[in-house]
Amino acid sequence: MIGFVRIPSALTRRKLWIFTIVIIASLVVSVYAYAFTSLGRAPETCPPLHWGSGNQGATNLPFSIVPAGELYRPELGTGTISWCIYSNSGVLERSYQTNRILGSIASSADGQYLAAAGYKVSSGPGAFYGYGAVYLFDRNGQIQWNVSSNREIFSVHINGNGSVIVANGPELLYLNNQGGILWNYSRYDAFDAAIVNDGASVVAGLSNIAFPNHLNEGSAVVMFDNRGNAVWNYSIPDEVFGSTSDLAVSGGHIAFALVEACGHGDLKGKFRQWRLSDFSSG
Repeated sequence: MIGFVRIPSALTRRKLWIFTIVIIASLVVSVYAYAFTSLGRAPETCPPLHWGSGNQGATNLPFSIVPAGELYRPELGTGTISWCIYSNSGVLERSYQTNRILGSIASSADGQYLAAAGYKVSSGPGAFYGYGAVYLFDRNGQIQWNVSSNREIFSVHINGNGSVIVANGPELLYLNNQGGILWNYSRYDAFDAAIVNDGASVVAGLSNIAFPNHLNEGSAVVMFDNRGNAVWNYSIPDEVFGSTSDLAVSGGHIAFALVEACGHGDLKGKFRQWRLSDFSSG
């Protein structure tokens, strides 16, 4: 007796192909979700792999920092947060549970250190920033130390060989490579700062200063030496520094841009200032 083999119809073959594609797609999505997200795990769990760089501008280091977790919920404030350390190939190397939102980062010019700032947000409708910290990582992405504060820390700076770290927002901290605070400034809010002369000096934009015969609070650009002494200051009445990017230092020049005023000067404190209304037509 001769047996016959039934050949699937074109419709049946099409259904098999669709079923196969769906299975493969599901597997791909599952593998991707496991490798690159925290799906099915605690939010603060670092995925094994990561695409892209987590470091804003720190390209001379062989790792990146990517935060994972509950950055903020109104009823809880800042939740559980891990800072995930990935190699430049995107492979997870280690993680640290900091429970802080990652602020700015800065790497030393010699590529040996990376400084990072972190802060928390309180819970409730009147949430406020606070409980900041400065972290120093070595070239391998391992934390060397961290220094915490009751106040928020948004921005961090580091000199060429990592021997000086400056943190600000609103308090100004000047630290050494071992995490020691050599001096701090907190009389007025220092939301802007920059390292000058490879750490020998610090230029800061101070805000919320009361000036005589002025209804509004103003600001000042101040040069501090490495002992925290004010070398000079330039007053800016009726204007305040509102972010960590209102002040810049480059090539011996200082520039600032506020809501209604801008100006530039040198490292000796000589400035020229303009009101934005000076450029308005008519």
